Amino acid sequence: MIARERVAAAARRGDLMRRVLHEPESKLGTEATHQLDALIEDLEDSGFEPHIDEIALEIDLSPCPHAAALPEHRPVLCQVHLSLMQSVLNEAGGPLSADSILEAKTPEECTVRLRRS
Repeated sequence: MIARERVAAAARRGDLMRRVLHEPESKLGTEATHQLDALIEDLEDSGFEPHIDEIALEIDLSPCPHAAALPEHRPVLCQVHLSLMQSVLNEAGGPLSADSILEAKTPEECTVRLRRS
């Protein structure tokens, strides 16, 4: 129940910001845009600074706030974050899912690939 309320509130805030900033409607469509609104808020609340590339369907989370974690723990940590992102996208409902984390060249680098179903 709380998760649905957070998703709805994120969509309302995102719609308001797009109207205030006179941003053109996203080519992703309303459902996908609202999914991204929810995901961006969740990531920001978790200490990330997400940058969305709607064309490539990627989210750049660099620099990763968890880059200082032990290298042997990073794969598990990254999978946990990917699962959490997928949960937010599922709760928001729509065509997007969190597909994978791209291989990083540095520990600070993190890019998540989305998939449209």
